Amino acid sequence: MEYWTEEGLSIVASGVGTPLYADKISRNCSCLDFACICVMLDYNSTLPKHLVVISPHLQDGKEVPTRVDIEYEWLPQRCKQCCSLGHIATACPDVKKKEPNPPISVFVRKQQVNHDKAEMEADKKSTMTKLRWMGQSQPLEMS
Repeated sequence: MEYWTEEGLSIVASGVGTPLYADKISRNCSCLDFACICVMLDYNSTLPKHLVVISPHLQDGKEVPTRVDIEYEWLPQRCKQCCSLGHIATACPDVKKKEPNPPISVFVRKQQVNHDKAEMEADKKSTMTKLRWMGQSQPLEMS
């Protein structure tokens, strides 16, 4: 089978997706190094790097596999979050962005300063007792 016909190009392109049209150079066979064909793809389809097309050999009629390499001129970004084209998951408008919590102001009352030496010693003793109770082997010196 001749691949440089509308039917041949359509058969090869259908291995990738649904062929829509070929560019003018490919239709006119002006450049036989490659063909440019616009193809509609399914979002979930894998994009092959090559196809193997079976065609009859012209001389003996036996089937001959022919490898056709495929290059993609341009592919849009694919979002795995919403399954649409044009953006990626990190920029998906459907994903609700978690707003950071605003800072919280905390007001702490000032404690009254103990000027009485006896009260200071009592506070120091209770602090040392608490530390000992928490597993400290020796009371900490409070200065």
